[in-house]
Amino acid sequence: EVDMAPRGRECADVLVRIIREGLRPTMALHQIPMMWGMNQVTAHSPMKEAIEELHRIESLPGVVCGSIATCFPLADVPDLGASVYIV
Repeated sequence: EVDMAPRGRECADVLVRIIREGLRPTMALHQIPMMWGMNQVTAHSPMKEAIEELHRIESLPGVVCGSIATCFPLADVPDLGASVYIV
């Protein structure tokens, strides 16, 4: 990971927001029937557009944060795939 410090700051900001605003967040999870390639980077399609859409969703009222879990494509498990969650 190359962005651990910014993501840590983002997590701290989200936690502070939840505490200050007295939020009682819930989570929605959607499993996506696809796998991202081993060489997929966030600067190129399709991940670039997926992250842009995630940021759009995060800007909606009532949304605290979200993330895309891309999975590990070399895992040998039957339920392999990506997921998106929104808090």
